[in-house]
Order: sequence, then C-alpha cells, then structure tokens
Amino acid sequence: NRLQTQLTTLKTEMEEAKAQGTQMGAENGALTEALERWEAAATESARRLDQAQRRASAAEAEGDACAAREAALRERVSALEAEMGPQRRAPRPRPRSGSRPRTSSRSGSRPRPSPRSRSRPGPSGGCRRPARRARG
Repeated sequence: NRLQTQLTTLKTEMEEAKAQGTQMGAENGALTEALERWEAAATESARRLDQAQRRASAAEAEGDACAAREAALRERVSALEAEMGPQRRAPRPRPRSGSRPRTSSRSGSRPRPSPRSRSRPGPSGGCRRPARRARG
C-alpha cells in the first residue's frame, strides 16, 4: 500500500514535470522568436546608421568642396577688383538719414554685400546645409 502511494506520487510529479517542460518549451519558443525580431531590428538599425553616416560624410565632403569653391571665387573676385582699380568700382550708396550703421561681428575688412546684389534668380544660400527633415 505504501509503495502504491509512492508510485502515485511519482506519477503525479512526472505529469507535473511534463506539463512544466511543455510550458517551458512554449516560453522558450516565444523567447526565441522575440530574440529573432530584436536581432532583425538591430540589423536594420545598423544598416540605417551606416546609410546616415555615409550621407553625413558625403554632405561634409560636399560642404568642404563648396567652401573651397567659394574661397577660390572670392580670391578671383578680389583679383579682378584689384585689376579693375578703384576708379572702375561701383560707388557705394550712402546710408539713409536716420539709419544707424550696422556693426559687423565678422572678422575681416570686407563689407557685407547689399541685399540687391545678392538677390539673383536660382538657388541661393551659398554653402549652407539644407534644413533637416522632421521625423514623424
């Protein structure tokens, strides 16, 4: 009778262990799927980061090239102005009465061009970076 009770207890424990093993197997499967999703998301994030870094590097190189072109053009303009001499330069407009002269915080002795001389058809803004797109 005592052996019968022990056998019944062992069978019950075995059934519980089987049920627990089945539950753990299901949880393990769910965790494996979640891990695969996380790994896929990490791979996609790494790919996007790489693309963004490539775009940033290309934009930086483009900005450097633009700044170099701008510097070369400024040198060329200075050389042409020097070649033309002071008599051929366009007269600078005098400030209107009541307007205060603007003080420039920029270094250098060259005056800022007037807004009229800068308003030309086509793209403007020099080497400024385009505005970042808002992410939604």
